[in-house]
Amino acid sequence: MSRALEALESLYPEYLDRLEHLGTRGLLDMSAAARLGNTLLQCESFVGFPTVLKRLRQGEGSASAELHFAASLHQLGIVPELEPALAGKRPDLRFPFAGQTIFAEVISPDRSDAIVEAEQRISRLADMLTASCPGKNVELLLSSAHAVESLTDIASAVAAAPVTNAIQDIAGVGRLLKKASPQSAVVSPSIPHVIGGPHIGVSRAVHDPGGITVSAVRLPIDDQRAQRILSDELRHFQRDETNLLMMDVTQVLSGMRGWKKLLLRCFQPTRNLRIGAVVLFEGGIVAPQSDLWERWQVLRNPHALLKPPEALLQKIEALDDGPYQQVPKAAAGG
Repeated sequence: MSRALEALESLYPEYLDRLEHLGTRGLLDMSAAARLGNTLLQCESFVGFPTVLKRLRQGEGSASAELHFAASLHQLGIVPELEPALAGKRPDLRFPFAGQTIFAEVISPDRSDAIVEAEQRISRLADMLTASCPGKNVELLLSSAHAVESLTDIASAVAAAPVTNAIQDIAGVGRLLKKASPQSAVVSPSIPHVIGGPHIGVSRAVHDPGGITVSAVRLPIDDQRAQRILSDELRHFQRDETNLLMMDVTQVLSGMRGWKKLLLRCFQPTRNLRIGAVVLFEGGIVAPQSDLWERWQVLRNPHALLKPPEALLQKIEALDDGPYQQVPKAAAGG
């Protein structure tokens, strides 16, 4: 870890300054710092590194994903070039493999504006329910995003609902569980999902002389941007080159599982032929052991004009750690 932190101090001191300013020096924070420092160490010698480092220091999230993918390729024995010149453009990566030259674009989509806005609204609703239902344990599962258009009406309906251990239906809003004050401020969802797929949720807990108040709000919502984002990236690729698109979907609500099906639909006989494969990545530092855990998946385009070598795709897939199991693979059986 010491070499990684020294690399951060030398190459990206703003990162450590930010940790110092925020006063965050826990195990998870330091593990994340070490991970980034190791990435910089692996990429420092690559052609084009100074340009990407400059973007990283300017706060471009995609630069971090680009460096992480380059470092991951380096673990596979591949030495990439960063931001090479090609036909008047600057693809993110270029590297040789099995006699072919491979080009790659790396993107890291943020949380969508719609999801950020929905989170803000249900957060305000949870605050309103905490204020209007003191000393109660309130859990609200909204039926759809349209249900959060009138927060005041929802809060009034919940406040007027009876206290009971049975789940109640509120027309046009969703399902409600409103019980007496809980014995603890632990929030544990009790209303089963009606709609499949990802949900976002927020909770509030207040402990005062009048008892404990708990309010939790959940909302089914999905992120359908995958196909649009892939289409936007086509302009970066040349038809006579072998191309990969790497997507870091760590910040995407539905993540790898949600976007896989959407992206596979993009592979059509007459569309998106310049992309040989899409590489999906998600990962991070996992508590309580501060394990670095990564998921990798390759979606092959059967209609691509030029297909990447299968041996390369299999090497990338081998980076996958599989479902998190508390004990890292390297430690299993030790």
